[in-house]
Amino acid sequence: RRHFRDRGWTIRPVRSLQELQMSVTAARDELRSTGTHEPSAEDVAERLGIGVAEVREADAAHDAFAPRSLDVPSPADGTFAHERIGALDPGHEAVERLQTAMPALRSLDEQDRRLLHMRFVEDRTQRDIGAELGVSQMQVSRRLTAVLQRVRERIGPLDG
Repeated sequence: RRHFRDRGWTIRPVRSLQELQMSVTAARDELRSTGTHEPSAEDVAERLGIGVAEVREADAAHDAFAPRSLDVPSPADGTFAHERIGALDPGHEAVERLQTAMPALRSLDEQDRRLLHMRFVEDRTQRDIGAELGVSQMQVSRRLTAVLQRVRERIGPLDG
């Protein structure tokens, strides 16, 4: 048993999880032989005196013993596993835009950065910003336009 426990795993989880997986498998087999239905995670957890989350973690570890190929079609719908996992993260594009803009924003003076912060981070109106800075809304608008134009010029043309 130790040989299979230590050498049989394709992806080797920690020993405590390996042992838990073996206990869960044994408990599930015992429950199958004595019951009339497939034992649920709750049944196994009760039998072992552990939480349902631990049973589910052990079940997930079982897949590390002999992982399924990503190129084998699912019996349920015929799709391949590699088609069902992974997705484009919508946050990647935002991070990329931010990384592109950061050098240009850092090159601005403190007043211009503060102006952009009040307008776009604090989401304040031009009138409110003007009142705080002691200038008119029109002056805030013109200054914002000029600052944003300088940022655009420093960034350069964007693809897409």
